[in-house]
Amino acid sequence: MMKRSTFGLGLVMVLALMCAVPAVSRAADMMDDHEKMMKKDDSMMGDMKNDSKAEVAISGFCPVCVIHGMMNKGSDNFTTEYNGKVYKFPGIEQQKAFVNNPEEFTKDVEMKFKEMGGK
Repeated sequence: MMKRSTFGLGLVMVLALMCAVPAVSRAADMMDDHEKMMKKDDSMMGDMKNDSKAEVAISGFCPVCVIHGMMNKGSDNFTTEYNGKVYKFPGIEQQKAFVNNPEEFTKDVEMKFKEMGGK
């Protein structure tokens, strides 16, 4: 009887670890993605970030979200400066999409933002 309960407890512990490893691994992958994206962001921006007093674009709303028809406020934790304006994002995925193709998300974003009621 003792072996069965010990085996059951061991099995539960193994299953718990198996479930935790992908979550920890995904978190590490996200950090790696964030670091890579920030390096790309820095190289794309050059020296513009260092001394700039750039204005926040579209009242701090996420340009990726706005272009996709959503009014999501960006976070100070996820920002990128591009062409003299600071863009904010709710998360790393939106920031990453922007950094990979900023022209796609800045071309008509001001017009789209105003059409959606933004000020």
